[in-house]
Parts: sequence; C-alpha cells; structure tokens
Amino acid sequence: MDPLNQFFLDFEHDPAVVFSLDRSLRIVYCNAAWDAFARENGGSGWERPRPYGISLLDVIPDRLKTLYQTAYRQVLLSGTSWVHHYECSSPVVYRMFRMTVNRSRGGDFLTVINSLVAEKAHSPERTAALASSAHRGPDDSVTMCSVCRRTLRVADRAWEWVPEFVKTPPQSLVHGLCDSCTGSGTP
Repeated sequence: MDPLNQFFLDFEHDPAVVFSLDRSLRIVYCNAAWDAFARENGGSGWERPRPYGISLLDVIPDRLKTLYQTAYRQVLLSGTSWVHHYECSSPVVYRMFRMTVNRSRGGDFLTVINSLVAEKAHSPERTAALASSAHRGPDDSVTMCSVCRRTLRVADRAWEWVPEFVKTPPQSLVHGLCDSCTGSGTP
C-alpha cells in the first residue's frame, strides 16, 4: 500500500470528522465520521464519494471564503498548523468543535481534523428565544450567522439562538456573521 493511502487509513476510524484537501483545496478524502455526521445532521447525500473533487471554497458561505482560503493557504505555505474553534449545534444539542489543519510532510495536501470539544443539551436560557417579528428586517428577511446559526434580533442588533429557525430556516433567510464568529457583530 502506498504511504498516502496508509496515511488516510490511519484516520478512517478516528471519531473526529477528518477530511483532506489537495493544493487546490479540493476534497480528496473524508473518513467514516464524515459520513456519519452528514447522515445525522441533514447532510444525507454528502457521504463519500460525493465530496471527492469538490473545491471546499464552493461549499463555504461567501462571507467565510476569505477566512478559510487565507488560513489554508498559509498552512500550505508555512507548514504551521492552524487551530480554529467553532460552534456547530443542532436545534437541541450545543456542540463546539476544534478544527486543526495540518500540512502533509510533502506539502501536497492538508488534513483537517474537526474534534468535538463540547456536546450538551442547550441551556433553558439559550432555547428561550422564540421566532418572532423581532428577528425580521423591513423586507421580512431573517439574518442567521453562517457559522453558529444564531439569529440577528433587528432592533438591538443582538444575536441569539432561535431553535425554530435552525430546525426550519425561514424562506427569506440571509446569511451573516455574528460577533462570536467574527468579532465585529456586523451581518
């Protein structure tokens, strides 16, 4: 077996969601945890081999492309790992992940390891927000963070978790980025 296939096999049964990208940031490998996560979180149809050959930049929301492209290219150039924490919760379960991006020894690809850091039921305070007109802009649109899926409350520009919108996104959904995911608070 060639060293590259052996490298991928080492991640096949890792509980973390692992995928690898070539130098053009196309997906060349996903592990079994990728398939399981896709099935369990509404991504049925994204199991292997469907993602192979797809550019990661084609499936990342526009507002996040620069962040990921810059970080991944820096890892390819420098060989220095990049670590990024992000929320990926469901309507009923809070989940925090740590993404670690490493360059292969030969520099030909990146391996992205998404390790679960925390998983628990949402707190009652977090699930208290109900979908309401407070979340709708003048054109009836609802702004949701592309990363953590918090929803913007229009009047005070505060972001809050609205389980109903995560479970069933509104027709007039607009993607933005919340303070936690960008530090700026601007959608």
